[in-house]
Amino acid sequence: PVLAGNSIRAVSFSTRQTGWAAGLTGAMYRTNDGGATWAAQATGVAFNFQGVSARPSGGGLHTVVACGASTDIIRSVNGGASWSLVAAVGPATWQEVHLAITKTGWMTGDSADSRRTSNGGAAWTTVGTGGLSKQGVWFTGTISGWVTGNDAAATGGRITLQGTDSGILEAVLEKLRDSGAELHTGNGTISLAMRGRPKSINVRTAPYPAFPTDMQAQLMALDAIAEGTATITETVFEKRFMH
Repeated sequence: PVLAGNSIRAVSFSTRQTGWAAGLTGAMYRTNDGGATWAAQATGVAFNFQGVSARPSGGGLHTVVACGASTDIIRSVNGGASWSLVAAVGPATWQEVHLAITKTGWMTGDSADSRRTSNGGAAWTTVGTGGLSKQGVWFTGTISGWVTGNDAAATGGRITLQGTDSGILEAVLEKLRDSGAELHTGNGTISLAMRGRPKSINVRTAPYPAFPTDMQAQLMALDAIAEGTATITETVFEKRFMH
């Protein structure tokens, strides 16, 4: 269905049926039937949302955090029945927020640094990810994740990710090295620098510790602007190419 009102910029589902869509001028919608119908929610703010993330918090409740064209963000701990403003999170326009679990999450935007929360978005701490502005963030848990933006492998820049374990990402890091990236790991950090246009790389997904299907779309984006041709073979999730 077409949602009434302003343009939608982000969608996040906490369960198969329950999700939120966020858009311009504070627009927020909730679905309880997998997106078949949507109901508007009053957020009390008017800035443009760029990101939203939702996770179940038990007892039928959901924690939802939304960010956008403001230094402030909003959060709800009751599925959007009410929203609270978290003021002065940072000096940036925030582009994306991701709750890996109910209480732990990350946020990226027009800043050299990102933000991390360990209490469901009520408070945020600075995480030094290096480089320039960031456009996306995704974590598989409380330790391992990825931050993307205007200054990483696909754009000929550099980036540093802190608080991660390079040992469980070796299959991904090997492909990035093959593409021409300079990588340095140690002490819970991964630093990457790409000087010039990346080289195309062949990818074949398989169960851990081989190359993960969750990173297939990102490597395809890299190959799309790389020098040469490449073949990507998906063996884990047949619908992954729907991206």
